[in-house]
Amino acid sequence: MRKSVFSLWCILIFVNCIRSQEKKHIVKIFPAGFINKIKVSYENPIHEDITWGGLFSLYYGGPNNEYKGYKIEPAIRFYTGKTPGLGFYLQMKIGGGYFSQDQTIYIQDKIFNAEGKQIGHHEHVRQRKQDFASIGGGMAIGVQFAVNNKKSLLVDFELGIQYYSKEDEYRREYVYQEADGIVHRVSESDDSPYPAMFEPGWYFTGPGAIFNPSIAFGYRF
Repeated sequence: MRKSVFSLWCILIFVNCIRSQEKKHIVKIFPAGFINKIKVSYENPIHEDITWGGLFSLYYGGPNNEYKGYKIEPAIRFYTGKTPGLGFYLQMKIGGGYFSQDQTIYIQDKIFNAEGKQIGHHEHVRQRKQDFASIGGGMAIGVQFAVNNKKSLLVDFELGIQYYSKEDEYRREYVYQEADGIVHRVSESDDSPYPAMFEPGWYFTGPGAIFNPSIAFGYRF
C-alpha cells in the first residue's frame, strides 16, 4: 500500500511539472549507467535558483550485478547561478524502489536418531528469488552548464552520497521429526559471504551504491 501511494505521489509531481507551460523543462539521460540500468531525470525551475523534479532508474542487471527493478527519486536543487537550472548546485533527494535478486540457497541437514546421536549429514542447494522494497535518500553537489548559445544542450557533473535499505541476508533454521523418531536439524543460508549491510553488489555497484558520482546530458525546452 505504501509503495502504491509513494509511486502515485511521484507521478503527480511529474504530471504537474510537465503541464506547467510558464517554466523551462530539463530532461536528462545518464549514459554511464547503461551497464546495469537506464536512468533519466526531469527538472523544472520553481525559482531562479531552485528546481524540483525527480529521477527514474530501471535496473536490468549486468555482468557483476544481479539486482533488477526500479527506483523513483523526487529531488530538489538549490543553484548558485541566476539562470534557472544552470550553475553550481546542492541537491537533496528521497526515494524508493522495488527489486528482485536470484539467490542460491545452501541447505545442511543433520540427522539424529531417537537417542540424539548424529547418524547422517546431507547437503544440497535450491534456487530462490528474493523480492524486496527499498527506501532511502541522499545529497549531492555538482555543476550543470550549457554547451550551446541557446542554452538548450546541457552537461551535468555530480558527486553524491546516498543510502538505500536492503533486505537482510537469508538465514533459516528449523527442526522436524519423522514418525520413527529420526530428527532433522536443518539450516539454510544464501550464497553471499557478506552481511546485508556490507553487500558489495548493492552498496558499491548496485542500486544502493553509497558513493554516487554521475555525468548526464540533457535538453532544455
